[in-house]
Amino acid sequence: MAYQIDPDIIVNSVVTSMTSGFMSSLTDKLWAKFLAQFPVVSAKTHGMDCDTMCTDGIYIYYSPDFVRNICLDAMEQKQDKLAEERIKFVLAHELMHIIDRNTAKKREDVVFKIPGPADNAYAVLHDMSNKAQDAVINARLKREFNDGFLPGWSERDEEGNVVKLYKLCLYEGKEEMLWTELFVDACNESVKKISEMMNLDIKSFPDNFFEAIKLFREVFSKLPKDVQQQLADMSQSSQSQSEQSQSEQSQSEQSQSGQSQSEQSQDQSRSQGKGSKKSGNDELAEIIAKAIKDALGGDAALDDHEKNEELFSKGKNHISQTKLDRAMNEIRAEINRSGHKGIGTGAGKTSILISMCERYFRPKPEPWYVGISMLMKSKVQEGRQVRERIPPLEMLSQAMSGVSIVHFDKQCKQLNLAFAVDVSGSMDNEEVLSGVLKILEYIEREIPAGSHGHRFIFCQVDAGVEEWKDMKIPSYEYTEWKDDLAESGFVRKGYGGTEFAPFFKKLNEERVRPDAVVVFSDMGLYDFDVVEKEIEMYNQNVIWLCCSERIPDEFYKYELGRVYETRSLFDEIREEQEMSR
Repeated sequence: MAYQIDPDIIVNSVVTSMTSGFMSSLTDKLWAKFLAQFPVVSAKTHGMDCDTMCTDGIYIYYSPDFVRNICLDAMEQKQDKLAEERIKFVLAHELMHIIDRNTAKKREDVVFKIPGPADNAYAVLHDMSNKAQDAVINARLKREFNDGFLPGWSERDEEGNVVKLYKLCLYEGKEEMLWTELFVDACNESVKKISEMMNLDIKSFPDNFFEAIKLFREVFSKLPKDVQQQLADMSQSSQSQSEQSQSEQSQSEQSQSGQSQSEQSQDQSRSQGKGSKKSGNDELAEIIAKAIKDALGGDAALDDHEKNEELFSKGKNHISQTKLDRAMNEIRAEINRSGHKGIGTGAGKTSILISMCERYFRPKPEPWYVGISMLMKSKVQEGRQVRERIPPLEMLSQAMSGVSIVHFDKQCKQLNLAFAVDVSGSMDNEEVLSGVLKILEYIEREIPAGSHGHRFIFCQVDAGVEEWKDMKIPSYEYTEWKDDLAESGFVRKGYGGTEFAPFFKKLNEERVRPDAVVVFSDMGLYDFDVVEKEIEMYNQNVIWLCCSERIPDEFYKYELGRVYETRSLFDEIREEQEMSR
């Protein structure tokens, strides 16, 4: 049975079916966008030492033996289709590692590493952290793949006989659990068991990552040396899953016992020179290991995290990030095509990637002038209606055919535009002036040539509306105001905090609400939530030109319109300043 399975053909078939574009499942379509960017290859063919799966952020590597074992498990359950679904799950698991690696903040990459020394306690802690990360990823993916979730797998010999069983770590608790929180829970559960067995009085258990590690080390050091070594050996064995085998046990005995990897390794160590009777220290190690297993929901990680870390450190991170950005842009396009407009909402009923798309993978905003061009073209209103002079016969023909004989005067399109400028203390005065003049010039170029009567509202906004000018473009008033701005400088009214709700509230009180609103700001708002309520009816008519290097995460939590970057704007300004010098 074992030799009939070709893992390479099976994996290629799964990937091809997902990326072919003929699937009805939105989940498959979205994950396929990732697989198109991160090729799936055999670890054996590429000379990679990999027991299950691993990734370097550019490729996903799989062990042919691991894929074969998944298929054999499914065949024994008489569910051949299940193998394909489970392979989809493990591929998604590896993609989640790429996602997490490229989206984690650099500070967190450093902060949440297990500190040394690299002793027996470190081995146990490091194993718990790896499994906690896997348990949380698996919990999210289980909701995604349902029956395709891989609960565990069997390690087999060349003849297909089971030699070891693995139960995949899976957290089944509150939604959106952080792996660091699960790790702390596992530390505390192990400490509780140790304190019970060793009669230690532990009055409180920390909820902090480093405090939990500190307490674990203190209590762990009180265990007998041989128990410490046993627990460390179990942890290291689980990280390198194919180092030892238990071929003495038959397939039927393995299937009936349902023992986990850690339980089997304990049985083997006890059977070597100790007879069948358990010692007190053996029982102690077993109880502690079980407490950790129960907290993490399993005893095995799906992939080799040490190998992942090694490969990532050697990889080209910028390539990985570029691939990720490209994949997420494809996902956004697929979501729009599928009619899932509410990215980031209701993710529990759809793909996890829909929420992650908005939470983590915001494509770089387009340049500021793109936003203005799109806004002006879509929001300029048609001017007065005119009836063309056409012969009666043609008029009758148009009327009968349903073709309108009423047209708009293309030279009389009128725009109702509001332009708000953030004049809070965080904005640089010179950059505000230069930016405003550049933006005004571009707005004027986008207004249809020869047209007139466009309404233009200019506001300075700080903790409220500091200045409000209502003008026409073109007009003497507008030209004089702009010339004075260029010659005399920008007279800023504010310098305090930033609140834009009063500005939008004032716009709402106008008899005719603006067709388009442009906001030039560093996005350091205090009232995102209130602004959202004020522009609820016309947020797609609002664009934000952000002059900060990074758009605040909070902006994306609300429906506030579209955002564009102005770095290119200031690059132009700096170049001009250099040339003038």
